Amino acid sequence: MSESGGVNGDPPRWEYLIAHHFPARCSRTFAVPWGARRYHICARCTGEVIGVFAYIVFVIVALPRYTEFFTPQVQFLFAFAPLPGAIDWVTQAVGWRESTNTLRVLTGLLAGATMADGIALIVLQQWALVVAACLVLTGYILGILLAIRRSGAWARVLEEHFPGLEIETTP
Repeated sequence: MSESGGVNGDPPRWEYLIAHHFPARCSRTFAVPWGARRYHICARCTGEVIGVFAYIVFVIVALPRYTEFFTPQVQFLFAFAPLPGAIDWVTQAVGWRESTNTLRVLTGLLAGATMADGIALIVLQQWALVVAACLVLTGYILGILLAIRRSGAWARVLEEHFPGLEIETTP
């Protein structure tokens, strides 16, 4: 595969870094024209970047007037913000439904704001809240893995995200 493009019009390999979807899943991306080419950018990651920047703007504008932003009560809301995205991704990954780019961007926005908040907690050395956030993240990861495993779609999900990976299944 050449740097400018692959065989049969496939995108260059480096483009998978910003799209991280194979050509068959490009419907989950935005195609951005640049010169004579179109580059694919992941829809959910686009929302995450917007969420990070929105969080930064909100903190810069509102934090001087609202000093109780980093309380456990507010952080509790951030703990649940990624839940719609996790549900959207799992239900799509196991094949129950196909999401839309609008929903991917919106759920990405919530996840991005939560990621930015987690970074802010580390910068502000709010260690108890950082530990709580890590526990919530662990719960999300375990919940996602359990949902995929219980759905029976484990091998299919792994093959979709890691094509060619040898998967041994036990009865």
